[in-house]
Amino acid sequence: MKVYQLKSYVRNFTRVVLKDPQRKRLHRMLPEYLRFVVSDPDTANQYFTKFLYRKDAGQYKKYVVPDRILHKCWALNDPNYHPVVADKYLFEKFYERHDINVVKSLAHNYNSLFFMGKEIIDIDSPATFRHVLAGIFGNARKHKTLIIKKNIGSCGGASIFKIDNRDLFEDMDKVERIYREVVKSGYIFQEFVLQHEELNRLNPSCLNTMRMDSFTSRDGKSNVYSAFLRLGLSRSHVDNVGSGGLYVGINPDDGSLFQKGWTDFSHGMARNHTSHPETEICFKGIKIPYFKEAVELVCKAAELVPRLRILGWDVGITPTGPVIIEANECPGITHSEVAQGGFYENPVFKEVLKELKSGGRVQKSPGKEVSVAREGA
Repeated sequence: MKVYQLKSYVRNFTRVVLKDPQRKRLHRMLPEYLRFVVSDPDTANQYFTKFLYRKDAGQYKKYVVPDRILHKCWALNDPNYHPVVADKYLFEKFYERHDINVVKSLAHNYNSLFFMGKEIIDIDSPATFRHVLAGIFGNARKHKTLIIKKNIGSCGGASIFKIDNRDLFEDMDKVERIYREVVKSGYIFQEFVLQHEELNRLNPSCLNTMRMDSFTSRDGKSNVYSAFLRLGLSRSHVDNVGSGGLYVGINPDDGSLFQKGWTDFSHGMARNHTSHPETEICFKGIKIPYFKEAVELVCKAAELVPRLRILGWDVGITPTGPVIIEANECPGITHSEVAQGGFYENPVFKEVLKELKSGGRVQKSPGKEVSVAREGA
């Protein structure tokens, strides 16, 4: 373990675990953890991040994705095809051609070069940037808000900006701050997605997306093996768990929320909630609108990229149906497994584990396969 990782473990243990009112007593928790370190390293690897140190932890064997399995899952994806989902602009254009409902972009840039339709503008000042934003808003007739995010990256909600039309006139400092960041890299300017009223009722501060995880079998058939809803907290304009958001598991049978929601072990101080802390609406029994349609949409999209067999999809729910925001080629599975109470009995993930045991191979072309399993993964 590297020094910075050890420091992070110690910090989280003292700041989170010791202060958790639901933790086991120290004289039980520490010997238990040390016993796992010696006899069952996989369980030890998940002991804290999956809340196995708590009194209500349940059966340890339900959690089957330690780090070594996670990396093997990622190795099922052919890295040559990562850009199809990693590059947001390419992702949008690819799926538009296949009539998959994805969020639309209105412009994108590479440093100072901005692309708006057929027009290319070289921006050299905040004033010019403001003028370009005004043009983008003019093209977005229905919306007066833009989401600006890194074309490649923006993991965990980082490098994501929300700007309103009125900011162009009332908050030039904000415009200048965004300009200074945007011209350092490549960004995509997307229309603001209006979410379904049921989710707006739960949390109106941001678009609350579902994370849906898919697995594509060797014969090209895709299935969703996990889903949870992410909710922003503290009026944040992003719902990412890594930015302090909340996540609630979704029952795959009927699209209803489970009773208990979670915050991240590090960023959210690992707390449980049965209702949203700000709107005070209880989670249990709330059904995600268009859930069945969202599952069908994700499976259809996943089957178009069979060389990327494990994917994490961010899906928004609008008043008229689901829309895919983006996909992740190396999705984290910790939150997914916690939200579903473990994958031990998950029928789709059983197929994933069976695949990993067979050597971890990805479909390269019809009738041909290539191994991408990494030594020691």
